Amino acid sequence: MRIADDLLHIAKGEVLGDSWSRQIYSVDASHYEIQPAAVVHPVDEQVVEEACKYSFAKKVPITARGAGTGLLGQSLSDGILLDFTKHMNRIVEIEDNHVVVQPGIVKAVLDKELKKRNKFLPPDPASSNYCTIGGMIADNSSGVHCLGYGNTIDFLEAVDLVYAEGEPGFASVDRYDDRMEKLFKILSPNVDVIKNGYPKVSKNSCGYRLDAVMSRRFMPQKVFAASEGTLGIVTSAKLRILDIPTYRCMIVLGFEDLIDAVSQVPAVLEFSPVALEMLDHTVVSHGRTSDTGCLLFVEFAGESRKIEDRLKACKEELAGKCSVVE
Repeated sequence: MRIADDLLHIAKGEVLGDSWSRQIYSVDASHYEIQPAAVVHPVDEQVVEEACKYSFAKKVPITARGAGTGLLGQSLSDGILLDFTKHMNRIVEIEDNHVVVQPGIVKAVLDKELKKRNKFLPPDPASSNYCTIGGMIADNSSGVHCLGYGNTIDFLEAVDLVYAEGEPGFASVDRYDDRMEKLFKILSPNVDVIKNGYPKVSKNSCGYRLDAVMSRRFMPQKVFAASEGTLGIVTSAKLRILDIPTYRCMIVLGFEDLIDAVSQVPAVLEFSPVALEMLDHTVVSHGRTSDTGCLLFVEFAGESRKIEDRLKACKEELAGKCSVVE
C-alpha cells in the first residue's frame, strides 16, 4: 500500500492499491498471474511523467497496460501498472490521411469513427474488438490483411512518449528529441549491417526494428513499434490511414491436404492478394474423423474492377490443382 499512497500524493487520476483491484490486474489473456503493487489510471501525460519519475527514483518497475489482450503476459508487473483505457482513450485528431489518438483507445472504436469518413487503419488483429492502439504499437500488431497493407509499424508516423526517468520525448521523421538524435548517430554508420541483418519477411515483431528505422530515411518513431514498452511509454500516436477500398472480392480454394495448399501459395501471391488465410482439416472436417482437406481464403481489394481480373487469373492459374468455391 505504501507505493499507492505515495502515488496518490504525486499523481492526478485514480490510484488503486486495494487487494481486490490488484487481484483484478494480476491477470490478462495469458496464463500468467502477477499482482501489481499499484494501479494508476492516468488522466494526462503529466501523470505518466510523475509516475515514471517515482518508479525511476524508487527503482520500482512500471508497465503500461491497454486491454490486456496479449497472450504472453506483456501487461503484467509486480510494480506499477498504468492503465490507459479509462481516461487516455480519445481520438485527438482525424484528417484526410492521418489520425492522432491516445494509447488507450480500442481499435474497434477507432474503426467505427474512421468508417464514418470512409477511412480505415489496415492492421486488424484478431483482438481488434478489445485491443488498444497502444498495445498494437507495442506489439507491432498485424492481422489478416498485413499481407496486402503491412503491420502497425508501417502506419506509425509520430509518437509522443515519456522515458523511464519521467522525461517527455517525441519522435517523427521531421522532428525528434535529443535521444533520437543520438540514436541516429549510432545507427547511421551501420546502415548496411542493419539492412543485411534482418530477414525479408512480411511480419517481424522480434526485437527492435532498426531496419524500419533506417529503411529509406531516419524514421525514429518506428523504434517504439514492437519494443514492448521497453524504450518509453507512448502517450499519443499519429497513424497513417487509408480510404476504404471500393471493391473487394474473395475466392476459396479447396485442396486435398495442407502440403498441396502450401505448395500453391507462391502461385497465389503472384496475383497480389491483400489477404491469404488457411484452414486445415482440423477445422474444415466439422468434427468428422478426417485428416484430409484444406482451404485457402484469398481476398483481393482495390479501387477498380481490375481486381476481378486478378481473381479470374488466379482461378485459371490454379485450375486442375484444386477445387474452387466462390
